[in-house]
Amino acid sequence: MTSYALLCLTERGGISDAVPVTNWLFSQQNANGGFASTSDTYAALKALTEFSKGFEVQNRNTDMNIQYEFLGTVRRIKVSSESATTMQKRILPEETREVKIRATGSGISVIEVGYQYNLNVTAAWPSFVVNPQVTKVSDSNHMQVTVCAHYIEKTNKTGSNMAVMEVNLPSGFTANQDSLPALRRHRGVKRVDTEKSDTKVVLYFDSLSKREVCPTIEAFRTHRVANQKPAPVLVYDYYDQSSRARSFYDVVPATLCDICEEEDCPDDGCPDRPTFPNFGSYAFREAYYAESTGNTNGITVCLLLSGLLSLFAVRHLQ
Repeated sequence: MTSYALLCLTERGGISDAVPVTNWLFSQQNANGGFASTSDTYAALKALTEFSKGFEVQNRNTDMNIQYEFLGTVRRIKVSSESATTMQKRILPEETREVKIRATGSGISVIEVGYQYNLNVTAAWPSFVVNPQVTKVSDSNHMQVTVCAHYIEKTNKTGSNMAVMEVNLPSGFTANQDSLPALRRHRGVKRVDTEKSDTKVVLYFDSLSKREVCPTIEAFRTHRVANQKPAPVLVYDYYDQSSRARSFYDVVPATLCDICEEEDCPDDGCPDRPTFPNFGSYAFREAYYAESTGNTNGITVCLLLSGLLSLFAVRHLQ
């Protein structure tokens, strides 16, 4: 919201009034130049760009020396007109607790000091409830997971903003593209995307309330991976990503005998291993059998017709 306020001030010509707003925006910027989310980064950079266009400087010939001191060490950074748009970054030792900065010269530049630290705190009560369940029709080659989620109502709020559900698939599985249109028609779903080569399904909701939604994601095993670990499901508020909840689910794990070939299999063999060739893809195996069956029937029909034609020719000659 602050970024949009800065845009309004800039368009109205209130550049001097926008300086405190600009300073606050810079204080929210992270060490990589971004902000809390992708949408926040876009809006903030757009507002700062428009502000810089309207900001008048009498002398734009930048020639500055930045001196910074830490742990008894003094370093300098040179900023000139040629390097005015280049970000210069210095990483200080972890034990640094104080930095003194002194600037001399002429021009304008932005100096930021970023820091990170860990706090031992107890997480707040989640804003959502998310419960993924793998259906009974799932096996080591095919999976259906139903993810039920709803918003935890608060005293002054009965629903979330736009909500996002990220369903990560177990290793070796990719989403069934044919099932995505049904997800897009699910109640409340506005958009469905896949990421990371179809190994992650992302659903966008207008809002989540106390009424539970339960979309089902379908996936097939496309890569040979055994002993998969639990996969996470994350639900969060798009505009307030501190409001989130996460849960994990287990898939029917593939064993080494499901994916091995010849010398890669255990020394004692795999007595329960299927007799069909292992091509590493459940969908490919199904196609293999369907094609093989079709060819066999075709050969049988051809042989039968050939036999009947031969018999007819012999009788005709007699």
